Amino acid sequence: MSQRKSLFGALLSMEVFTLGIYIMIFGLIFFQGWLSSVCLIFLAFGVCEAALGLSVLVSLVRSVGGDYVGGLVLGHF
Repeated sequence: MSQRKSLFGALLSMEVFTLGIYIMIFGLIFFQGWLSSVCLIFLAFGVCEAALGLSVLVSLVRSVGGDYVGGLVLGHF
């Protein structure tokens, strides 16, 4: 995360990672023939994570004026 230029890029990469894991879980459950709600539970956690990330991003932009991770890591608020 510290090598990213902005918090938005880090959050976006986390969402792509979550989507990849969701596709892997869905494929495993679909090909095994199980009927489970694991996919829906994981998707709900992914949506909650996205909403929390977006709220942190909005509050950071409103308070600091930017979403650069460098300033966040160094503590220059």
